[in-house]
Amino acid sequence: MKVQLKSNYILTDEHVANSNGQPVLVNTETGEVFGPMDVFEPSQSYGTMLCRAAVKKMARQAALTAEEQAFIQKFVAPLPE
Repeated sequence: MKVQLKSNYILTDEHVANSNGQPVLVNTETGEVFGPMDVFEPSQSYGTMLCRAAVKKMARQAALTAEEQAFIQKFVAPLPE
């Protein structure tokens, strides 16, 4: 599945970097791939934050289906210990 969060970010489980069905965030302009616990700066207005927090913020600003929202939860939910 692929979910377009911003013009240059998609959340997908179809990238080679995904493991065990865990989605990854891909910057479509640079090819950079991020996991939920990676720290990055998605844009100057967002500042530096955990990727899972950035995805949660992007998702609040996007029009998403119930299926897409459930997929995003796989990325932003707390990781099992």
